[in-house]
Amino acid sequence: MAARNGFPLLLSLEPNEARQLPVFHAALERHGASRASLTASSLSRYVVIAPTRAEADERVDTLLDRLNTRRAERALARGMTPPEPRSRALMMADFTIAGTPEECHAQLHALSARTGSSSIRCLFSANG
Repeated sequence: MAARNGFPLLLSLEPNEARQLPVFHAALERHGASRASLTASSLSRYVVIAPTRAEADERVDTLLDRLNTRRAERALARGMTPPEPRSRALMMADFTIAGTPEECHAQLHALSARTGSSSIRCLFSANG
């Protein structure tokens, strides 16, 4: 429906745009629609800003441990097998902006350029 009507998307982190955008692109093609709605679509990222890269890396590791634990606990509470723990490499590639303020700024611009989205929801508290 979004592709057919040119509605922008609110792309989440679970699943993130790496899994959602290919489906949306295919739907846009099926309906002969342009990708213009992607400019207004919103991506999501955990954002970890620190005075130094080393401090940001430590905070990412803490966040990753918390998120992996939370994902496992939620799966178990639903009677499901917990997912594989997310790796640090995957976390940094597809879910997190991290570094000094300048590094985060550059990463946000690169993400926007790569995806075509001009709106990024920044989750500083990692949803609690």
